[in-house]
Amino acid sequence: MGDITGYHHSHSTQSSKVLFIDSKDATQRHQGETTHFTYVFRDTIIVQKNEGVLLSLLQASIPYSFYNVREGVNDTIDVMIDDALGTSLYEKAIVFPPGNYTAISMANQFKAQLEQMFREKPGDRLDATVTIDYDRDTQKFKFSIDAVPFGSEISQGYHRGRVVILNLSHGVNKNTHFDVELGFDSDTASRSVFFRVSNQISANNLNTNQGAGSCSVVPNADNINSVGNFIYTPNVGFLVSANIADLNGSVHALYLRTNLPVLSTMDSLTGGQSNIVAKIPINTGPGGIIFHEPRDAIHKSLIHTRAIKALEIRITDDRNRIVSLNGLHFSIALQLEFVNTRRNIQPLDPRQTLPYGYRGDTRNNIVHNNINDAIAARNNKDHRSGKTRLHPKPSSKASRKNGRGKANVGKTKK
Repeated sequence: MGDITGYHHSHSTQSSKVLFIDSKDATQRHQGETTHFTYVFRDTIIVQKNEGVLLSLLQASIPYSFYNVREGVNDTIDVMIDDALGTSLYEKAIVFPPGNYTAISMANQFKAQLEQMFREKPGDRLDATVTIDYDRDTQKFKFSIDAVPFGSEISQGYHRGRVVILNLSHGVNKNTHFDVELGFDSDTASRSVFFRVSNQISANNLNTNQGAGSCSVVPNADNINSVGNFIYTPNVGFLVSANIADLNGSVHALYLRTNLPVLSTMDSLTGGQSNIVAKIPINTGPGGIIFHEPRDAIHKSLIHTRAIKALEIRITDDRNRIVSLNGLHFSIALQLEFVNTRRNIQPLDPRQTLPYGYRGDTRNNIVHNNINDAIAARNNKDHRSGKTRLHPKPSSKASRKNGRGKANVGKTKK
C-alpha cells in the first residue's frame, strides 16, 4: 500500500455508496460501549483492481450524554494533608463520581472530600474548613483553609495549623488527575502546590495567616522524618490556579475512527498515519444532540483495500480514549467514493541527472570530454586540408572489401 500516491477522478469506476449506520444495529459491542462496536455487512463491498476508496463523513447525530469527569480518565487527584508543620503527612487519592460538573459543583465536591479527609486522618484527627471560590472573570479557582480546633487543641487554646498539598508532580495517579479542570497541569509540573494556615497561639484569632505556593514532595534522605522532606516556597495569601480552569479539558472534540487502512490522515499523537476519519466539533451543551453535517470542507480519506465486509467504529477524544455515551446510541452516514489509483513514481536521483554524472566525477568528465572535442575538431580540419587524420577511420572501400571477404568465405571462385 505504500506505493499508492494518488488517484484519478477522470477514470471510470463503480458508483459511490453511502453507508447509514446506527449503533443500535451493531453486530458486536466492545467493552459494553455503544461508541465502540463492529458491524458486519450482509453483502461484501468489492473494490476492483487498481481502485481505491475515498471515505468521508456525510452526517453524524451524537447525543451529548458523556461526562466532563470520566471514570478512569480524569476522576482522581493525589492529595496530602497534615498540620502546618507537615511532619506526618497523610496521602490519599481523592476520586470524583463521574458526572457533568460545573465550576461550582466541582468546587463543592472537592471541598467536601478534603474536609472528610482531614476528619479521617489516621491517629490524629484534624478538622478543617476548606474554601474554594471560582472567579467568573478570570475563570480561575482560589483555595484557602481554616483550622477547626478539635480535642486537645481546644483545651490548650491553640491549633497546629493545616496544610493541603496537591501532589501534581509525583502523584501515582497523575495520568488520571482532574488537574486541568482545576487549572493545573500534572503533565508539565515539576513541583506540587499547597495552601495552608499557620498555627495560632490565640484562640480568638484562629483563622489567619493564610499561605500558599509550590513545594517538592521528594523525600530528603538525610532527614527523612522531618520537615526537610518537603521544601516549601511559600507566599502570603491564597492559592490561585495557574491556568484557566478547563472544565471540558478531557473532551474538546469527538473523533470518528474506523479499522479501515487510511492512507491520507496523520495526527500529532502518533506522529504518523492515523485511523481518524473525521473530527466532530461539540456544538451544543450537555443533554443536547451534536449534529455534524460538513458542507464547506469535507476531507476524503484514501483507503486501499480489496473488500469491505466488516466495519469497526469508535468515537474517541483527542487522546484516543473511548468516549462513553452512558448507554445512548448515535448514528452516522459514511460515503464510499471509488477512484482509480495511480502508482508512485520514484523521483530521479539528482546526482545521476547532472550533465556529467556524479558530482565526484564532474571534473574528470569535463577534462575527458574537452580532449575528445579537441581531437574531433582537429580531425575535421585535417580532413578538409587533405592531411592524415590522427585517428583515421577505415575507408568505405576497405569496409566494402572486408565485407565482401567475409561474405565470400567458403565459396569457390568459378
